[in-house]
Amino acid sequence: MRGDRNIASFIEGSEYRAFTILGCHEAQGGYFFRVWAPNAEKAYVTGSFNDWSDDCVMSKIDPRGLWEGFVSDDLISQGDLYKFKFTGSGKQAYKADPFATYAGSYPETASRVYNTSGYVWGDRVYMEDRKKNFSKGGARSRPVSIYELHIPSWKKRPNGSCHSYLTLAEDLAPYMMQMGFTHVEIMDPFGCAEDGKTAFYALSPAHGTPKEFMEFVDMMHRAGIGVILDWDVSRFSMAEHGLASFDTGPVMEKQGGENGKFDYSSRETQSFIISNAVYLAQTYHIDGLRMEFLPAVIYGTGGLPDRSAVSLVRRINGVMRDYFPDVMMITDDLSGRGAVTSDAAEGLGFTFKWDSICTRDTLAYAAIELSQRALHTSELSAPLKHAFGEASVLTLSHFDVMEGRQSFTSKMP
Repeated sequence: MRGDRNIASFIEGSEYRAFTILGCHEAQGGYFFRVWAPNAEKAYVTGSFNDWSDDCVMSKIDPRGLWEGFVSDDLISQGDLYKFKFTGSGKQAYKADPFATYAGSYPETASRVYNTSGYVWGDRVYMEDRKKNFSKGGARSRPVSIYELHIPSWKKRPNGSCHSYLTLAEDLAPYMMQMGFTHVEIMDPFGCAEDGKTAFYALSPAHGTPKEFMEFVDMMHRAGIGVILDWDVSRFSMAEHGLASFDTGPVMEKQGGENGKFDYSSRETQSFIISNAVYLAQTYHIDGLRMEFLPAVIYGTGGLPDRSAVSLVRRINGVMRDYFPDVMMITDDLSGRGAVTSDAAEGLGFTFKWDSICTRDTLAYAAIELSQRALHTSELSAPLKHAFGEASVLTLSHFDVMEGRQSFTSKMP
């Protein structure tokens, strides 16, 4: 495993590849399991490989809360289910691995043993072009046209089932090219709608394995199409197997009754979240992350800015700019905060901001009767006053048509 210096960096909030320390890792003769559980008195790896028993006891290899266990490969193999079991303060908890790279299909709540290494990428030409054209602000000077995609509901297969990652790429890439899109944005890539956001490193297993998702990205890249993931670090699930009271006590959650809210001042939480962004870019060659629900991240109780959260957002974008300068960092913000895409001291440092306000005003104007539109021209042009203050992407998303809001043409008189 990596040395004590990396453990210290994780605890200090400056370890940006924590996924190389924690989680499940294949090794000579089996698999190592490591987990950060500072409140636990005892810890175990339990799963389908040992009939969910307590015979695999983990050792506390660092007094600050790092536990490690090893299972030989004559007992465990790829795809086996596992959880961590913790005991402490007279309580016990069975938890999915926060750093798991693969998970069981809903309603299964366990993690899966999986080795993401070894995939041979075929997108060298695309990645070289991305590095050349999208680094150092290049994304803001190139045409970008993004197609928002919800895999479970997109163009069902002939038998009525959803696409897998591989069958999706076969149909999606030609369609994207024909329609002139440059990027596809994957909604709910972690299966949030199914399990309430318990996975951060494991993409939804509903459509295939991690390596099949790599092949999907590879196929899209070879067709000249970039891949963006929706990314939500505004909350986590309160499900029994999730991060809440992880090791029988609070580890990453905010104190004071804010259920499912990260404690952004926790340095271990900072390492967890920043490493998550780095992992997705490094492992899957993704071309952008769209941070969802920015106001929920940066505003605390009473609507006041959470200084720790604001600092973390800046650090996320700074680290990604240093590690992956050609990966777009995107957000949507209806709070009117400003300086979302600025790199100045007061800015958040995103590559782009979704301009949902312009969309809202445009759609409202489109719904006005033709004879009355002359009276409302100023409402349509008002957003232009702010159009050049941020690096913006104009949107027409599912938010604009969901919950009875109707399609664009249905709004027209």
